[in-house]
Amino acid sequence: MMHLNSVLMVCVGNVCRSPLAEHLLRSKLCPGSGVTVASAGLRPPLGSPVHPIVEEQLQSRGLTAAGYRARQVNSELLLQHDVVLVMEPAHIDLLHRIEPLARGRIFLLDHWGEQQPIPDPVRQQREAFDHVDQLIDQATNAWLSYLDTPVNE
Repeated sequence: MMHLNSVLMVCVGNVCRSPLAEHLLRSKLCPGSGVTVASAGLRPPLGSPVHPIVEEQLQSRGLTAAGYRARQVNSELLLQHDVVLVMEPAHIDLLHRIEPLARGRIFLLDHWGEQQPIPDPVRQQREAFDHVDQLIDQATNAWLSYLDTPVNE
């Protein structure tokens, strides 16, 4: 089995779902895994920090996204990463248009679960953010067995 060295999380704005997924997955990986995790957005408010509720969710786990800034996904980012994980099926088609050579490395974040989309919680109540947090937590756990192998094994 090929070792995956890098993961890119993608959502629309890169201020809620993808940075939450990025930080959660990174925190769950063994220190010696050698896997890097990043995120980007399809239409991000460039340079914006994560949503305040997402920062609260991260802090409740002893994590933080302080200093994080939203960025735009592009062809170079898609080709730099071994696997690209998206929140909704439509994101796959959009990324294929941005970089056709990335086909075969783009999957739903919930690929190993029920393959359900992870809804965008922006402009919704805290409950929507908490629901998304649970979905992302479960989906990132499912990816661990494919990513979390120490490099020296």
